[in-house]
Amino acid sequence: MKKLSYLLVAAIILLFPFVASAKEKVNVYIFRGEGCPHCEEALEFFDTLSTDEEYKDLYKLVTYEVWYDETNSKLMSDVADALGDEVSGVPYIVIGTKTFAGYAASYDDRIKEAIKTAYEDEEYKDVVKQVKSGKYTPEKYKFPIVPVAIVAGVVVLAVIGMVIFTSEKDEEPVVKKEAVKEEVKEEKKVEKKAPAKKTTTKKTPAKKTTKKTNKK
Repeated sequence: MKKLSYLLVAAIILLFPFVASAKEKVNVYIFRGEGCPHCEEALEFFDTLSTDEEYKDLYKLVTYEVWYDETNSKLMSDVADALGDEVSGVPYIVIGTKTFAGYAASYDDRIKEAIKTAYEDEEYKDVVKQVKSGKYTPEKYKFPIVPVAIVAGVVVLAVIGMVIFTSEKDEEPVVKKEAVKEEVKEEKKVEKKAPAKKTTTKKTPAKKTTKKTNKK
């Protein structure tokens, strides 16, 4: 019995890393319409993929009929809005944060890649589940405060700089004009204060003419 117990403990120890490392399957969601031919084609593709040894243990398919179910229709709209998509028809396929509007055979490889990427992603988000629970915050509504504050600060400084530069540019000609006016005024004042130059003409004394008288 003791040997059997030891063997069981050893087996558990050896198998534990593999059990612990096993990951949960990712959910692949299809929002579909009853009677939609493209939806049926998508379902057939996933039915085939479920037997593929490489992918069958990576995902679980979850479907929502939206044409005859208002709750499911609203869920599809909320999920599309959360992911920034505009959905006008079905099928609408959601794998993590990756989406496919419609279906064609040309999507097969991209869908497989999306499943594998979601399964291997340590930060995988089940967006549909989070939207249903009201816990999902869409990426498009997230505004990083620090970068926005920095950008706002740069914009404000740029605007202030433009205002100062423009005001200085506008004031410069006025200052020059005022300076010219002051110079003109100073010149006029100097001209007024300077005494007028008098021109003097020297008078030459008149020559005296002496008349000689003849004495008789």
